[in-house]
Amino acid sequence: MSKAEWLGLVPDSGSGNGTVTVSANEHTGRVARESFITFVAANHPDIERRVVQAGKPTHVDLEKNQIAINEATVVSIRGISNAKKLSFTKGAGELNIGIPTMFSVNGMPVQQGVDIDGDPGAIAAYQFVIGITIPDNDTTADKTAQLIVTDEEGNQAICRITLAAGEVYVTVPEGDIELNYKGEPVTIRVESNTSWRVI
Repeated sequence: MSKAEWLGLVPDSGSGNGTVTVSANEHTGRVARESFITFVAANHPDIERRVVQAGKPTHVDLEKNQIAINEATVVSIRGISNAKKLSFTKGAGELNIGIPTMFSVNGMPVQQGVDIDGDPGAIAAYQFVIGITIPDNDTTADKTAQLIVTDEEGNQAICRITLAAGEVYVTVPEGDIELNYKGEPVTIRVESNTSWRVI
């Protein structure tokens, strides 16, 4: 058997007494992987040895911050994990975000809270993307919310979503304000998202 590409041997040959250092690339999957190395010498039977590399503990990482403009939109939030399944919830914050039941793993649609088909995290860490619906912001203050992703072992990562403040506006009806001769009151509707006064 030939050794796996992720396995390194230094040196890979020698004469007489010596040493061989066995190393490996980082393994991002959560299930151990193995390879075999074979020591070969003329007029001697081959000696095969198994090399086992432990899996990385289950983990989930998420973008730490996401900033949205002040109008309704959908933002894509990316992360990396090797978990069997992921669930998404809203954390602290006054921003009312919409969290879909589906997200994508390596470009394929996946339902949150359900084992991912083919369990790609067993072999290597995978990328995931979820589209979060952000409402528009008609106030003059930023709004925030947390998106929390949780794997099957309870590991969590949090992304803070900030929705930029809306543009300040003040509107009143077009045209003249007409009063009758008695000066009886006329109501003028003012629409605004900030403090205003009439002088």
